[in-house]
Amino acid sequence: MKIFFLINSAYPRYAGGIETWLHNVSNRLCKEHDITIVSHDINNYPLMFSNISKEIKIHKFKTLRSYSLLRPFIRSYIVLLDLFIGSYAMGHVLKKILPKNEKCFIIHLSCLQHWI
Repeated sequence: MKIFFLINSAYPRYAGGIETWLHNVSNRLCKEHDITIVSHDINNYPLMFSNISKEIKIHKFKTLRSYSLLRPFIRSYIVLLDLFIGSYAMGHVLKKILPKNEKCFIIHLSCLQHWI
């Protein structure tokens, strides 16, 4: 079965519950299922992707945090804007990679719902 994990975290350098859960679950499930992670640049998740299985496919998307000149200015409410931009970019990536006539599970992991 195909399982897609979507993750968009405001502070990816600090691995928390979402990142730790995704790391543990995806490594366990990849032996039996086709796992794909749609994420912000994996270099921003050093703890989560350091020893992830090679069987897991990873697709990246860009947010305001992707640009080094903007990164220092993303604080407080601008983080909300960045999360919305990331969700929009994530949708574009997902639209390209989702199978047309095949059933799959999509699990969205985001800290955005806690802020609204």
